[in-house]
Amino acid sequence: MKLAAVVGATRGIGLASAHRLASDGFKLLLLGRNTELLNNVARQISDINNVLLPDCIPIDSSDPKLVKDAFQWIYKAHAG
Repeated sequence: MKLAAVVGATRGIGLASAHRLASDGFKLLLLGRNTELLNNVARQISDINNVLLPDCIPIDSSDPKLVKDAFQWIYKAHAG
């Protein structure tokens, strides 16, 4: 299964991208600042596209260290 991480997944281009990727069969990792919004988007994507509930990673993408740490975790958790 293809995996996609979407930063800023709760609105705008990130939200649209998440919906498109889900409809194209990607397993999603949704990243954003607001946990409640991330969870709402994950449920919406799961319901609309009949896919597994995307994983949500709350993160402030304006902090480079947090972004680096998040993507290192993603790589370790999903590599292979």
